Order: sequence, then structure tokens, then C-alpha cells
Amino acid sequence: MEQKTLYTCKCIDENGKIVRKQIAATDRKNASAQCEEKNLIPIRISQKRKRNPGMSTQILFVQTLEELLRSGLNIEESIGVLSSTGKNNLQIMASKIESSIKKGNSFSQSIIQMSEYFDPMVSGMLSLGEKSTSIYELILNLRIFMETRKKTREKIIGAFIYPSIVFVSLISFILICGFYILPKMQDMFLILSTTGSDELTSNITAMKNFSRFFLTVTLALLTLSALVFIIERKASGEYRLLIDKFLLGIPFLGNFILENETMKLCFSMETICKGNRTYSIGEALKESEKIMNNHFLINIIEKTREQIIKGTGLKQSFESQKIFPKEMELWLSIGENSADQGKTFEKLRIYFQEKINRKTEKILKATEPAVTFVTGIVILLVVIKIVIPTLHALGTL
Repeated sequence: MEQKTLYTCKCIDENGKIVRKQIAATDRKNASAQCEEKNLIPIRISQKRKRNPGMSTQILFVQTLEELLRSGLNIEESIGVLSSTGKNNLQIMASKIESSIKKGNSFSQSIIQMSEYFDPMVSGMLSLGEKSTSIYELILNLRIFMETRKKTREKIIGAFIYPSIVFVSLISFILICGFYILPKMQDMFLILSTTGSDELTSNITAMKNFSRFFLTVTLALLTLSALVFIIERKASGEYRLLIDKFLLGIPFLGNFILENETMKLCFSMETICKGNRTYSIGEALKESEKIMNNHFLINIIEKTREQIIKGTGLKQSFESQKIFPKEMELWLSIGENSADQGKTFEKLRIYFQEKINRKTEKILKATEPAVTFVTGIVILLVVIKIVIPTLHALGTL
């Protein structure tokens, strides 16, 4: 079952009146098709977004669910206990799941309909609950994986606080100098016309031009980043595929996205293969698509799955796509004939997790010295081009 999102559709009915409908659909095109089936002409279709509870709340939900399952309750009973707790995000999330189950939906279907409350990875893994031979093991592995990712994210945010403060201060210093202090100094020395003032005013002009150039480039990069972020969130269909493919082609960032998505794929395959041995590799790949964010890679996984269904080997199917890391192809060739595919994907998941952690550590260690170095260069330029000539010019008065 494809993951659906709630859309608000503004349409014109048969009587020419404007009506609004809430429709659960896989994308905007699907929502539009559903409107037309009801003899409605769609004018505007927008995705209905609710405030995501955040990773901490999602982890708390999974942790609490794990504790309830460990106490001997089944999944429906655990959700019932959670929904009866005090008014908080956990109670709201559990109540919506319980309400969906009472309407006849399974736990998996209920989770899929809760996409606005969970990250794709979390909702994708939780939706496998009923299909797993041990839902407790699935929840346990998911909790550990989520906590590891949260710690890594917190480490990155914490490490970037100091460089961010320094960088913002540096930008502020450059802009204040370029648009206020330097023009005042230039006017003053033009009036004084002392020895060395020509060189100083020339340097000030150069620094002002650099400040304007720096501001233009900074604003352009921020605008471009904001546009890519907005388009990436709102785009669907072919546009989303093109954007996600473009992101994968960006040096370093693309490689980081690829390895992160591969790690999530391996985690899902590991959990499915260990928790439900009746699943074929093709079925496991289909379920694993739900936890991935990059739609271009999801499309590649679908092509890989089709090749496996046709009888192509696991390693050859991944290798033919020419996009996955070579390490993955190597491990798959070793474990292809293994009776325990889950173990192979576990080793791959651990490998990519450690590789991402090492890269993150290197970036964090390099960030602070790099920011300090750039700040030092700017200060040195100001001293050489402005401070020293200013002192020289003042000494001739």
C-alpha cells in the first residue's frame, strides 16, 4: 500500500459552486484524479500539513510502545493504554491510531495514514509491525536506530553553534564596515588630503566593493538554498525525481545523501529479513521504499526489485543501477547465497553507519579551525589595508 497524504482541494462542483474537500492521496496528481471522479473541477490542491511532533516525541512514542509490549500487552492494547494517558502529543497520536483501528483499519494502515505525525522512516518501520514475527524486536531495533540518529544530529548542531556565532559576527562586521564605517573614513580622508590618503581611499573603495560583492553572493546562496528547499518539499512526480537526482549529483552532499539513504535501506532490509522470514527480497525492498526520502533512489529501488522478480541475482540487480556504493555490491556478492540475508544487511547497515559517523566527526573537527582561519584572514586584510594606512595617514597630520 502506497503512503498517502492528506490534501485540501478547492474545486468547482456541477452547479458552479466552489467547494473544499479533504482527500487522502499519494500525490497531487492522484488527488486531482479523485476530484475529477467525483465530477469536481480542481482549482487548487494543497497539502494539508500538521505540526510534526518532532524527533524527541517520536522516540518517546516508540520507547513507551516498547515498554508496553515488553510487559506482555499486544500492539492494540498498548495503543489503547497510550491513548488513555494525559493530554499530550503521545495521547493525541495514540488516539488517532486507535480511532483508525476501530474503523476497521489494521495497525499498519493506521500508521500509514499518520504520515503527518511521523517521519517516513518511522511510519514505514512501524507499518511493518503486524507483518513481523516479533513486533517487540522491531520496535526495539527502531528505538535504538532513532536514538543513534538523534545523538548524531544533536552532536552536529552542538558543534556548529560556535562556528555559526563566529560566522554571523564576521558577516555583520564586514557589512557594518562596508556600508557605514568605511564610507565615513573615505569622506574624512578625502577632505584631509594628507600623505598616504590616496592609497587609503583606494583601499577603502576596494573593501567597500568587496563588502557589496560578499553581500550579493551571500544573499544569492541563501535565496537559492531556500528555493531548493521549498521546491523539494512541494514538488511531486517528475519534478521531484529531477530535484532529488540533482541533489545526488552535488559533490560531497550527494554522496552523503546516498550513503544515508543506503544505510536506512539496509536497516529496513535487516529488520524485515530478521523479523519475517516469509518475505521475499522483492517484497522486502517494496516495504523498504516507504522509509526513504529521496524519490530518485526510490525509483531506482523499484527498478532493482523488478529485476529481482524477473530472476536476476541480488548483487547483479543492484550493480546494474550503477549508483549504489561499491561496498554494498561487495557485501551483497558475499551474502547473496547466505541463508541469513538479514545478517548481511546488518553488517552493511553497521558499515555505513560507522562511515557516516566518521565523516561527520571529520567535518565537525574541521569546521571550527576553518571558520577561525577565515576570520583571521579577514582581520589581517583589514589591518593591512585599512588600519596600517590609517595610522600612517594620521601620522602625517
